[in-house]
Amino acid sequence: MANIDVKNISDIETCDKDLQNLFKNLILGLVDFKSAKPTFTQTKNTALAELVERDKTDLETILTKASDIAIKKNNDYGSKNILKFGIIGIIVRIGDKISRYQNLVNNKTAQLVQDEKIEDTLLDIVNYATYGEMLSDGIWE
Repeated sequence: MANIDVKNISDIETCDKDLQNLFKNLILGLVDFKSAKPTFTQTKNTALAELVERDKTDLETILTKASDIAIKKNNDYGSKNILKFGIIGIIVRIGDKISRYQNLVNNKTAQLVQDEKIEDTLLDIVNYATYGEMLSDGIWE
């Protein structure tokens, strides 16, 4: 994981399209949940690469920060929260975060929610994508 090559990671817009296609294919029964993992992995790696580029920080620091946030939020929400809507819910949550990120970055929109920075949005994408990987592998409890 520590050797992510930023130049070889697709951009957030591509991830958004891939997630939309995954959502449709899951709803239509064309793919199973296990086949969702590569899309989640690519999304996570894209968000991580963007964080490395934006923050000029090493991957270890970013992963530690993401893990700390995940532990705190899991404590607040409980692990059953993710199971309620499963992979479909994760896709929707990531889609919301990607939309927020795109709106703030691409449209140069003024950020009105001051207590959630762009970096926080990217960290949420990393964490949700990790949950998606875990659900795909059947290891979320």
